Amino acid sequence: MLHTEKTIEKIVAILLAEYNPEKAVNDALKVILDDSEVSRVYIFRIYTDADQQLLTDYVYEACADGVEPQVDNPLLKGVPLLPDFERWYRHFNEFKPVAGLVRDFPESERIILEMQHILSIVVLPIFSEGNLCGFIGLDDTETERNWKADDITLLENTARLVGHFLNRIRASKSLDMERTRRSTLFDMSPIPMIESDRSFRILNWNRAAEQVFGYTRDEVLHKAGHFLVPEELRGKIQDYYSGLLDSDQASKGKVWGISNEAIHKSGRRVLLEWRNTVIPDIDGHPSTVLSIARDITEREQQRKKLIDSERLYRGLFETMSDGVVYQNREGHIINANNAACEILGITLDQMQGRTSFHPEWRAVKEDLSPFPGNEHPAMIALQTGKPVFGYIMGIFHPGEQDYRWISINATPEFNEGESEPFRVFTLFRDVTKERNLFDRLRKSRDLFLTFIENIRVGIWLRNDQNELIYANKFIHDLFDGDQAGFFDSSTTRYLEFVHPDDRRIVSSGFQRHQQTSKDITFDYRLVRPDGSIRHVQLRLVSMQIPGDENQTYTAGFITDLTDQKRSLEEMRRGREAAEQLSTLKSNILTSISHEFRSPLTGILGFTTLLKSKNEDPENQEALDLIENSANRLYHVLESILNYASLDSSRQSLRPEEFDIESLLEPMMAEFSENCDLKGLYFQCVFPENRIVTCDKNIVQSVVTELLENAFKFTRNGGIRLCIHSVNRVISIITEDTGIGIPEGSSIYVFEPFHQSAEIDFRESQGAGLGLPIIARQIELLGGTIRHEPTEYGGTRFIADIPFTELAEA
Repeated sequence: MLHTEKTIEKIVAILLAEYNPEKAVNDALKVILDDSEVSRVYIFRIYTDADQQLLTDYVYEACADGVEPQVDNPLLKGVPLLPDFERWYRHFNEFKPVAGLVRDFPESERIILEMQHILSIVVLPIFSEGNLCGFIGLDDTETERNWKADDITLLENTARLVGHFLNRIRASKSLDMERTRRSTLFDMSPIPMIESDRSFRILNWNRAAEQVFGYTRDEVLHKAGHFLVPEELRGKIQDYYSGLLDSDQASKGKVWGISNEAIHKSGRRVLLEWRNTVIPDIDGHPSTVLSIARDITEREQQRKKLIDSERLYRGLFETMSDGVVYQNREGHIINANNAACEILGITLDQMQGRTSFHPEWRAVKEDLSPFPGNEHPAMIALQTGKPVFGYIMGIFHPGEQDYRWISINATPEFNEGESEPFRVFTLFRDVTKERNLFDRLRKSRDLFLTFIENIRVGIWLRNDQNELIYANKFIHDLFDGDQAGFFDSSTTRYLEFVHPDDRRIVSSGFQRHQQTSKDITFDYRLVRPDGSIRHVQLRLVSMQIPGDENQTYTAGFITDLTDQKRSLEEMRRGREAAEQLSTLKSNILTSISHEFRSPLTGILGFTTLLKSKNEDPENQEALDLIENSANRLYHVLESILNYASLDSSRQSLRPEEFDIESLLEPMMAEFSENCDLKGLYFQCVFPENRIVTCDKNIVQSVVTELLENAFKFTRNGGIRLCIHSVNRVISIITEDTGIGIPEGSSIYVFEPFHQSAEIDFRESQGAGLGLPIIARQIELLGGTIRHEPTEYGGTRFIADIPFTELAEA
């Protein structure tokens, strides 16, 4: 390090110069950079955020040529000092440097430093007014420098200078703010204020003074104030001001009063009342006089205002919503306002002359016991001569034949020089609605507490001293009564009631909640005093109670999961048994499929052979019956096996892109011929966008089943098929004029093996698996199917099938 002392002298000169503080600090860092030949010189500030976390910001920097600046790096703003830089924080508080090669630093420190390409570094704390406010550092990004004592000395001296400089800037700003505040207060005061020296020369003059005297500040500033008073009073006023400044009480804040005439700019005279006090200089010597004026020429007008005020009072007395009653020394009512008459339910004539002992008041206390007249607040105020506040009384209202509840204050009044009151006025407010509301709230609270006491969830509340405020009945039951140490204020004894294997989880959960005040939920096993174990879930919640915001409470909610866990275990075993049965069912169906298909194939083959060799009509009819029955049995078997395959999720999807009209056109032609033979009409509508992506076999199966189902149950009218392709969804809609779905059977339409008892003609015969199969197929594709009645008595089925994404080649 070269010329350390000269470097310090340069820094001192820069920081003492009268220019921008920000530039001064940056210039000082540039001096250190030039004399030390390092890569960077910088200052970080240290501060705390709203959560009292120590953070650092990169605020000042000087960089050598070729070194990338970091002062605008967002990653160096709001960097937590703890815990990664705890070592630095300890060194700072001991005013020790942190210096060395970055590769030798702890890993948590190296991550930030190596990001800035720093090879070696030395930093020292900056203190302002005894508080750690930042740190200053040097680093080298070119070489692994071994820092010398001169480097550290330079940083120590610079850190102290920057700390003093920040103190000076803060003090200067505070002084400027105080001057600005005082000047603003003086100028914005609604009271005329004048500051003058010993010679009555005006030094300051606020806006209110301009209004009283008619002169602007520029017209009077630095002029002797003699022109403000009549000529015959000028000498007296001069002597008065001189006497104020020479008084031995001048520097003790004494206030002097005086009244005199003054002259307005217009020439008219005004009578002013002054309050004067002496302002000392920086050495405490009397310096100037601050005068506050009040125009008292309007006192006559004030008398008129007093009359108006009395009139206003009378109007207020008569129109106010609170009742007011005046009683004389003997307790007789002498006056009352309209509100009192309305609240009490009688007229002023009926009220006058009554006392608080009159039986028709039928006054009661809050507990509905009689309210004696001698305990009435008005009587107590007359007897004691002291105000009485906050009494609640029920008064019978004759018109409503019910009680009105009032809150009463009574104030005695005295004649001058007398010790006993000559009358008392009682102010009362109708609180019937408030009382009724309070009763409802109390009942709601009682209902809530009853609910809390009977709910099968343990609820407790502790304050921030860990004192138990509330615990419901279930807590006592769960912990087997008051024996549980849970009700102790100890912060660890509750662990005695936790299963040993779960204590780490519970202790950790409580600690995290105390540290973060965040809601937390965890499960554990609770060991009761009798040794039995309960599985519970605990939720910890931090809360504040309205009106008690200075204290944070912890609420605990304990749910007993023992029965629930037992039920879940039983459900798990039941599910496993069901899965085993399903597997067994699928295996049985698979194993017998061949045994069913082979005989049926033989029956159908021999039936066809016999039909070709036997021309007897009676034999042909019998053979047709055999062939139809075998075909029906074959189709039923195929449906059962298909549904079993879907139910066991063995069917795989084979999506492809195809033209849906080309796929269905042959089937539509055949179906149209069948409808013609049955005397039904058939309409078919295909989408404009005919190219779709899906499992072609499933789409064909869905259309086939929906049309066959409509054909089976339609005798008159016809069938309509409409296919849309919008937003990569295929919508297949069939409508028929058939018999419809009976109201009690609509929920079973997609259930396997279900046939409504109301459908008994031959066309409806089958296994009842067609619709359930396509419902499962559509579900496999991620689609939906639903049905609804049509306006002409038939049924409408709507199947929405999303496009299936093709697998990449």
